[in-house]
Amino acid sequence: MEAIRTKAIEIAEASIKLHSNPAGIGYPPDKALKTNKHVFSIIGPHLGKNRTYNAIFHVRWFNASPDTYERSILSINNRIPAPTIIVEQGDIINITLINESPDEAAIHWHGLL
Repeated sequence: MEAIRTKAIEIAEASIKLHSNPAGIGYPPDKALKTNKHVFSIIGPHLGKNRTYNAIFHVRWFNASPDTYERSILSINNRIPAPTIIVEQGDIINITLINESPDEAAIHWHGLL
């Protein structure tokens, strides 16, 4: 548990640093943190059960009307908000991000500890 706590603090501190510097794939802060990869694996401690969540997230523009005005929106798998991933401690998450947008893109997570 202490290793998870330490890593969560490290990630939070890195996130704060990223807010004060340009970030995203191709920028120095992400290269230094090694978060500029196309495939991320997050591995927790082994608790006797191994569930693995594998997903492919396509980052692309699509037309939507979230507030009744249709416009192009950057999405993951044509969904706003993006798909929810629910896992337990010790589960393994493998996510492949495919950027189908003509622009560079970065992704961030909420609720990840």
